[in-house]
Amino acid sequence: STQHIINIRSLYNINSKYSDYAPAIMEEQLIFSSTRPEKSKRLNKRTAQGYSNLYKAVFDPNKDTWTDAMLLSEELNSRKPEGVFTYSPVTREAFFMKCSENNQDCRILATKYQNGSWQATQKVTFNVDGSAGHPSVSQDGQTLFFVSDMPGGYGGKDIWKVERVDDYMWGLPAN
Repeated sequence: STQHIINIRSLYNINSKYSDYAPAIMEEQLIFSSTRPEKSKRLNKRTAQGYSNLYKAVFDPNKDTWTDAMLLSEELNSRKPEGVFTYSPVTREAFFMKCSENNQDCRILATKYQNGSWQATQKVTFNVDGSAGHPSVSQDGQTLFFVSDMPGGYGGKDIWKVERVDDYMWGLPAN
């Protein structure tokens, strides 16, 4: 059997004392969600932390390390909670969730990354009768998995998937 040595190290310039979660790789960037209260001093009454926003760190191959964490983009972050980012390198399309301030109503938004900038965000084009979030897209961008409390599930929030029909349309979600 082949043995591999893995070097694990804590990235203090990325991690914070707040909730840092849902890491995803996009090109040479690490995108993640964090509740650090840097963007807004307002605190979430439910968690006593900031409202979640998207952050990034960029890998520097010359130094073999990651840059300090910084807000991902003003185009994607707002005063409402954003989080759980996923990216397809084939379609160059990103999905993330945006919630109401009480986190009761969440939606999945889509955007494309072209020429170093983000396109306008828009709601995904399939029907969800309820809240939807925590997206995860397949590498080829043809299948989107998400969590929803919509009817047809087994109770609470279930995992659903939807297949892409064409560049603009998605099919019907399946539990």
